[in-house]
Amino acid sequence: MSIKDRAAKKVFLTGALGNVGANALVHLCDKDYEVYAFDVKNPHNQTWSTKLAKNYRFTSIWGDLRSQESIAEAISQVGPDAILHLAAVIAPTAYVMPEVAYDVNVMGMGNLLAAVKSLKMKPHFVFASSYSVHGPRNPYRNPSPITSETSINPADNYGRHKVEGEQMIQSSDLPWTIVRLPTVLATAKGWGQSPEFFKIAFLLPLDRRSHVIDSRDAGLALANTVLNERTYGRIFIIGGPEENCRITGRDFFRSIGDVRGIPFPESAFRLADPDLDDSWYYEDWVDTSESQEILIYQSHSFADYLQLIRQQTKYSRPLLRLARPLIFRQVVKQSPFYGKSPEISSESFWSVICNAFDLDPNQR
Repeated sequence: MSIKDRAAKKVFLTGALGNVGANALVHLCDKDYEVYAFDVKNPHNQTWSTKLAKNYRFTSIWGDLRSQESIAEAISQVGPDAILHLAAVIAPTAYVMPEVAYDVNVMGMGNLLAAVKSLKMKPHFVFASSYSVHGPRNPYRNPSPITSETSINPADNYGRHKVEGEQMIQSSDLPWTIVRLPTVLATAKGWGQSPEFFKIAFLLPLDRRSHVIDSRDAGLALANTVLNERTYGRIFIIGGPEENCRITGRDFFRSIGDVRGIPFPESAFRLADPDLDDSWYYEDWVDTSESQEILIYQSHSFADYLQLIRQQTKYSRPLLRLARPLIFRQVVKQSPFYGKSPEISSESFWSVICNAFDLDPNQR
């Protein structure tokens, strides 16, 4: 497809001002698509929209996926050639606000698909899913990386939401593409420092395998999927360059701790049972050969991301060093394991989550 052919194509982008969404928006604009950025109106999103509009041309549409009227009106006005659906309440926020997460992730998907039915021309529908749909991944018993053929086995509410979304789009009469994202490293300041992120951090075993991707690369992969006929009717799993973005939990927390000056003592982390798959989190390494061949998106390594964080925090690091003892005490207070004798946990990870966030194990 030539740039000339693409120039007049309209792309309706949900979650346009989120972690991945803002990067996808930038790449879509660079490709000369006519972008309609749909997101919830709040001070954070309004600020982001204003900043992005200084350098990129797009149309902001404020609305809420949970409102049938809101999304139907927007879709009717735009008449998009493609929909890139990124809006979601992700984990661990999905554990804190499970009802809201279900309404956005599942009911919102239904509202969006219902709105599309009114269009004469069926748009290409790209759905951003998650590799958490594959469920617990025990590195001692699941040696092979995840592929698009790996069986689905969602264990938490968020994973189940994504499976429902995948099934809904696959059952539609639209040309569709599903992209399963791994752990996305946000390039915006302040990400990953909310209470729920610290609360879940120490529940994650350090020897788990995690495939990370820079949000800039994730945004490019998704932008390159739009109206790409090679992607129609296919599922892709993306991730950063395999040689340096396949890491362990230990690699991640040690590196982030060093860069941010926030200590993460190993004794503060949960020990998962190497003999029980359900004891593990929903992450693993990914085979990205297929997605990289078709989507051509891998540009940033984990080291590149760490360098970006160093640049963002260079002025605050001296103060952080002075406050290190206080920060240490505040950080380890979030751990239910620090200061206790190491003990292997044989609980399923979903049970651990439900206990930590006071969730009903049957939470939809």
